[in-house]
Amino acid sequence: YMIMFYEGVGNLFPWNAFITASTYFSARFCGTDFEENFENYFSIAFTLSQTIGLAISIVFQNKLTLQQKIVWPLLAYSAIFALTTFFVTQKDVDPNLLFWMTLLSLTMCGLCGAVLSSGLFGLGAMLPPAYTGALMNGQGLAGLIVASSSMLTLLSDHSNKDFCDD
Repeated sequence: YMIMFYEGVGNLFPWNAFITASTYFSARFCGTDFEENFENYFSIAFTLSQTIGLAISIVFQNKLTLQQKIVWPLLAYSAIFALTTFFVTQKDVDPNLLFWMTLLSLTMCGLCGAVLSSGLFGLGAMLPPAYTGALMNGQGLAGLIVASSSMLTLLSDHSNKDFCDD
């Protein structure tokens, strides 16, 4: 039960992390064409790539094992977030490059998320209904964790004004 719960957290955590950091991204994209509308790009990239990932999952549903549908997307998530973390920690990265790298990260997360969801819900379907509930509760906790972290970050003394030349 707890494994399914934590898998649910891992499934939606990446998307929640990107959309909740809007204040950060707004500051980082300051002075670019994306400063005011990056969230639209993020949503389209993620949703479109998730739709493509869902189509891939359907087409290859009998060719991929549940283990492949779960393990590989989780490993890819780890690599994507390592790269994203690297770019975020570099203050001298060009804001336009950061935007495109973030958009690429979001696209890859959308693809991985769709494949992972198909694997997790496929696994959950083999188990009693409580396990699917655990998966969905974990997804809810992912949102709560990210939203709470965002609130604590906004309440801290740190400012994103270093990124803008205003």
